[in-house]
Amino acid sequence: YANELRSMTQGKGGFSMEFHKYSPVPRNLVDDIVAKRKADKEQRLAMAK
Repeated sequence: YANELRSMTQGKGGFSMEFHKYSPVPRNLVDDIVAKRKADKEQRLAMAK
């Protein structure tokens, strides 16, 4: 976005971002995320041997 803004404003545009809020992750996504992280960890441990 920053590059597009600079291009549209001939380098004079600016923007800022700020944190808005945390939101709960739906349970089905939590399960997927945890499973993927466990698999990634197991793979890293197996590669370290």
